[in-house]
Amino acid sequence: MIQAAYDGKAPALLSRLIEGQNVHLPEFYQGLALRFMKKMSVAAFALCIFLIISLPLLRYLFKVNPDLLALLVGIVFCIILISSVEVALRLYVPRKSNILERFYSTDYWRRDEFGIIEAKPGQYRSFLKNLKNNQFVYDVTYFIDDYGRRITPVDKRDRNRFILFFGCSFTYGEGVRDDQTLPYHIGRLAAQHTPYNYGYHGLGPFDALAKIENIDFKNEVRETQGIIIYTFVSNHLNRLKGSMSTMVWHFNGAYYRKSSAGKLVRNGDFKTGRPIQTRLYTLLSKSRILEALKINLPPSIGDHDLKLFVQTCQAMDTITKEKFSQSAFYVVIYPGTRNSTRLIQYLNEGGIKYLDYSQLFDTSDPQFYLSKDDHHPTPLAYQLVAEQIVKDLHLSNARLYNAGQQ
Repeated sequence: MIQAAYDGKAPALLSRLIEGQNVHLPEFYQGLALRFMKKMSVAAFALCIFLIISLPLLRYLFKVNPDLLALLVGIVFCIILISSVEVALRLYVPRKSNILERFYSTDYWRRDEFGIIEAKPGQYRSFLKNLKNNQFVYDVTYFIDDYGRRITPVDKRDRNRFILFFGCSFTYGEGVRDDQTLPYHIGRLAAQHTPYNYGYHGLGPFDALAKIENIDFKNEVRETQGIIIYTFVSNHLNRLKGSMSTMVWHFNGAYYRKSSAGKLVRNGDFKTGRPIQTRLYTLLSKSRILEALKINLPPSIGDHDLKLFVQTCQAMDTITKEKFSQSAFYVVIYPGTRNSTRLIQYLNEGGIKYLDYSQLFDTSDPQFYLSKDDHHPTPLAYQLVAEQIVKDLHLSNARLYNAGQQ
């Protein structure tokens, strides 16, 4: 796994999760820097050899076609210029990740039999530390049940309905305790519903669909009726379409293609389902020039991406109704979500129920994100979203709801 990370073949998030040993990130990135410099040295040496060998050809071209020679010289100059800028940015402009140490306990994650990433059963420490001021952004322990779900520590007695949560780290609860997550707060307020947290770091809509398709809910969920919630944030559209900005860490996320009948069909992951495009995006995502210019590929979110998300939600809705005839599927649009107006238009057209909380509170307010180093939600943010969900779906009696307001 370490070798894969050094070769750029492992996602940035999972490169911390090296099996069998803890990783000290400053030393890890120093090693990456040394490896990069070695590669650049080899590349420069190879370029010099190429130019020496090519001299006879260059002389011939100058005699036959001076314009062609000028074009080749211009191309070489551009390559040298771009390489020089890349090296300068890597040497003199530190990435934000270089001043942060993100730690996960050993042996934290696994792939299930369907190739879906989830946490391993057990308890795992995780922290984020700012190396400049030596302060912890968070330092928490994640408790995972036998099915790879984050535990929601509520009293599960006398509950006859379920709430299944799907999504990414915003659902999982990155950087907060088990009793501070969105599923926990809803479970605390909704006395008749047992919360099940199927979220995990870095997942997208296709990953949620793959989970819903393959999970044996009869074995994992005691109740037979309830609600399924998918928590949507803006970046999920980039994960859905496999954009360049996500491929360095999401290349092994579930990938679906459309069949000739227009139905979504699982096709491995992004690396196996569309290998050429994924490898190209992975390579380009390492460019510091593209990063500095904030260039992403594809460059924008189009209507076809929103339609694909809605189709993915329709598939999730259909499958959950097949597995739970008395269930309702909802998309929760998290506060601060961009493109919410366009998204809602297509959700309505597709017949997907949703709760629009994009304007519930100002996500730029520091009380709603962990720190300037990590914009995952705070416990307060989760509590406010949970209270709104419970209120809008009428999940709580007055006594419990009022207690949540105190």
